[in-house]
Amino acid sequence: MDREKDVRKDFNLSQKQVRILKAILENRNVTQEQLSEIVGITVRNIQTNMKKLKEMGVLIRIGSRKGGYWEVLVKLSETDFKK
Repeated sequence: MDREKDVRKDFNLSQKQVRILKAILENRNVTQEQLSEIVGITVRNIQTNMKKLKEMGVLIRIGSRKGGYWEVLVKLSETDFKK
């Protein structure tokens, strides 16, 4: 396993947080409601997890609330999606 690319371990991310990041990488304009359906947790839990991801420096919001998009600041590898 390549430690430099194992973002999940480097940032101590939960599987749900990795799934949030993966969904954002697939669609940077995804809404929190859509993420809730994709990940299978409540919108409130999505908000909590996204706040943690922003605090860790893994995720940022570019632009306005309605016209902006999410940007993942780390590169995920296949090892991040295992387990």
